[in-house]
Amino acid sequence: MPRNIELKVPFVLTDSRRETLRRLGARSSAALVQTDTYFTCSSGRLKLREIIETLPNGAVTNTAELIAYQRADDIGFRGSDYTVSPVPNAASMKAVLASALGVRVVVRKRRELLLWENVRIHLDDVDGLGSFLEFEAVLNPSAEDPAADEAASQQRLVALCDALAIDPAATIAGSYSDMLG
Repeated sequence: MPRNIELKVPFVLTDSRRETLRRLGARSSAALVQTDTYFTCSSGRLKLREIIETLPNGAVTNTAELIAYQRADDIGFRGSDYTVSPVPNAASMKAVLASALGVRVVVRKRRELLLWENVRIHLDDVDGLGSFLEFEAVLNPSAEDPAADEAASQQRLVALCDALAIDPAATIAGSYSDMLG
């Protein structure tokens, strides 16, 4: 099962913080509009993510994916185990899952995605909640030494936090879905 290490914190993007990310080598990947429909489930979280993605060259795509994940609701860096499956017909999938499981909450956000090393940097504006920064260090599933890969990824997150003056203890424990629902 794929795994990442993540951190989420309320965040105001200033010109100096954007410049810090640029100096570190973070590069813009896409502008995303995402609607995450969370379904009631007995273990972990299950969401249907509908995505409108605008690439730096102006190309726009519409996609959807079903994401199931398990993650402790801890403050600071936390591991997340997840499975992602493409969904060719989001409306149909949403209707089936809503009927079978029930909708828990819907989260709408605009996300600027930057990439640095193996870290996905999300600059999020979440409807009803405000602005946030989320780091996701994607671990290499075929790493020769998974523990070393995880330790190196965590060190990258620490470096990003240090560069942006983010206190990992001031992070959010849950997900946007918990904050809204």
